[in-house]
Amino acid sequence: MDYPVIHLSAQSMKIYFIASSAEAAQSAYKSFVSLYGQTDDPATCDVIVILGGDGFMIRTLLYALDIDKPVYGINCGHYGHLLSSNTNVEGLVKRIKESKKYIGKPFEIVASDWQNNIKECFAINEAFVCNHLRGQLAKLSVHFSEQKTDRPPLEDFFLWADGCIFSTPIGSSGYNFGAWGPIINAYENKIVVAPNNPWKISGFKKYVIDPCTIHVSAEKMDYQTADLWADNNLILENIAHVKIRRSEDKSYTLLLDPETDFDRKNQELLRQRDIDPPRNSYEYLFKFNKIEVFPH
Repeated sequence: MDYPVIHLSAQSMKIYFIASSAEAAQSAYKSFVSLYGQTDDPATCDVIVILGGDGFMIRTLLYALDIDKPVYGINCGHYGHLLSSNTNVEGLVKRIKESKKYIGKPFEIVASDWQNNIKECFAINEAFVCNHLRGQLAKLSVHFSEQKTDRPPLEDFFLWADGCIFSTPIGSSGYNFGAWGPIINAYENKIVVAPNNPWKISGFKKYVIDPCTIHVSAEKMDYQTADLWADNNLILENIAHVKIRRSEDKSYTLLLDPETDFDRKNQELLRQRDIDPPRNSYEYLFKFNKIEVFPH
């Protein structure tokens, strides 16, 4: 598949470098800034270059939503799913100019608790509604609305579980993958729904769904409450309701080296899972509930 190439000014490129606290990232930061200089204000740069790992990239993409700047990543972390593996200081401008653009849509999330406190946030990877402090199981009901498809409407479902993960395409290789959910192509216009260690579940039919608005309600009990996490950040405790939808107004631009191949990286992850599969309740979901993993 061909993707558009980013074309930046042929003039001197204004780069804003930002690095994680890791020693390797800090060392690389000094080398890159000494050669290319540092733009004082990220709002006036041509591109943000991050030095770190995937987690730091996600935090930077959230920040970039407000200033509408493309982000290019150089891996100084572990796997580097979203970043370039080329750490050479020389030739950075050329690599950026030859990059292809990935335009992503974050989740818009609105959550309310039992005291009617409301929190709003965005998520690049996933929203995770889970049991409070990882204690007792959470009782959740999930409803779908505003389904933009000609397919039959999705059925509501109920689960008693550690939680439920709702992932963007690019986030399907993150926490969703670790919870034994399916990985999808980053360019697909889909949402991944993955119950996390369910004890009881009813009405659940699909992992991969078309874009829609998702409503999650938590049952209020004295000893069982649920929390909302987004991209590994705690957003709101003791939630009553969460609404999740793909943003129509916000987007981010991730710059990828021409050799970066999401499909190849996803296949590497899947092969590793086949070698060392986790032992959890998903095995029983497949066996007894006949869940449809991918839509027809």
